[in-house]
Amino acid sequence: MKIIRIYLVLVITILSLSSTFAQDGLDKYLEADRARKAKKYDIAIQLYQEAIKLEKGEKAARYFYDMGLCHRALGDIDNAIKAFEGAVGRKNDYVDALKMLAVSYEKAKKDFATAASYYKRAAQFDTDSKTKLETLNRVITLMNVTQKFDSIPSLVEQAKKLDPSNGDIMYMEIRNLNKLGRYDSAITKAKFMLKNFAKYKARNEAGQMATIKPPRDLDRFNYEIGYSYNKKGKFDSSLVFLKQADFGKFKKRVALLLPSYQYDIAVAYFDIFNYDKAQEAVTRALQMDPKYREPKDLEVKITTMKESVKGKQRGIKLLEDSVKINKDEKRRASVYCRLCKLQFETYNFDGAALSANECLKFFPTNLQVVLWKAIALYKVGKFNDAASDLQNVTESEDLPTDLKARFAFALGIIMKDAAKSPEGDPASQNYFAIENFKIAQKSNKYMHAARAEMEGLPGALTELQEEEMQDAGAGEVKLIEE
Repeated sequence: MKIIRIYLVLVITILSLSSTFAQDGLDKYLEADRARKAKKYDIAIQLYQEAIKLEKGEKAARYFYDMGLCHRALGDIDNAIKAFEGAVGRKNDYVDALKMLAVSYEKAKKDFATAASYYKRAAQFDTDSKTKLETLNRVITLMNVTQKFDSIPSLVEQAKKLDPSNGDIMYMEIRNLNKLGRYDSAITKAKFMLKNFAKYKARNEAGQMATIKPPRDLDRFNYEIGYSYNKKGKFDSSLVFLKQADFGKFKKRVALLLPSYQYDIAVAYFDIFNYDKAQEAVTRALQMDPKYREPKDLEVKITTMKESVKGKQRGIKLLEDSVKINKDEKRRASVYCRLCKLQFETYNFDGAALSANECLKFFPTNLQVVLWKAIALYKVGKFNDAASDLQNVTESEDLPTDLKARFAFALGIIMKDAAKSPEGDPASQNYFAIENFKIAQKSNKYMHAARAEMEGLPGALTELQEEEMQDAGAGEVKLIEE
């Protein structure tokens, strides 16, 4: 009996101590929660940390989560992420913590791939069909922005099961079919939606679900049909539908599928002497509209430039002889300027770079020669030297917008190709390229070509992609912070 009594005393003591520690952890949490609600975040964080030390079980997941809210309120995103990760570590199906991680990576880190993975996990565990649908929509949106198009169909099917009459989901499916190059399927589904739009619902401008009504939803389905036909090369059919989407938020997107857009791109490349890319864009413009006069005129210029090489080589010989006999250094420099132009146009880039140096000794502000020299150096693989010359110009505060944009556009292309070279530094050079393309976008003349060059660069988010993020799906995911 004595042994039994001793055993019972020990058991009661152990249970009492365990209860005390657990209660202490809860007490610290409640104290921390009061501090958080009073916006005393630093104090709350310390108390949450103490509570976590006293609580080893799943209950501590909430402690981590609330501590993350405090870090977030203080703008300390890195520690907020660590806290939310701690919450998920204690409770792997903690939906709100997973959403907070997703939002942190999306909004603060701009790491859309990681954000999408956390949204996807949150949707997996969410038992509320409404919030699950919102989260799936956000995953699809981010997958679209990060161009992970192959991952979207299965997500769309999940969303359709939750809400078969949701027009936003149907639009996501159609848009993704276009991204995957399945144009005939996209056309069929979009035409079905045009005929049956009254049966479907979508979010209106106030963010509430309502029956689809024109023109808000007809424009996006018309646009997708026009896009499909454009990619199939059926430009007349494409224009029929694009005209019905050419207003509001789709006006800018429609412009990207018109022959005038291709002509603008051709001019931009022609201005920096990239005649091959200029010719490609001219060809596309004329395929869309064979009677379009401006691209025809530009094509003649490009052809003339290429066919005049032999005649220019004779001129080069005369200028080289003139340099040898001319004793006046300034006049010699002037001849070098003319020689640089002809050497550049006959693809003698090494010679053009050397002549440019001689020219710029007396005419350092001749920006045309600066550009010839930079492009010549770029053509022979001397990326850093080419970039240095152009950067000196783009950093000037006195240049007109179009001129600065021209140099920035050229510099962006040089840095983009430098990043691909064996000696390249992709992280810094791609970043530098993006920054210069942003400068080029400030000019209407180079805007379209700069945006096209930015597409696909790591870390680049074009204006069109940003619009897609705002427009796609159900929008922001609702978060519970209390």
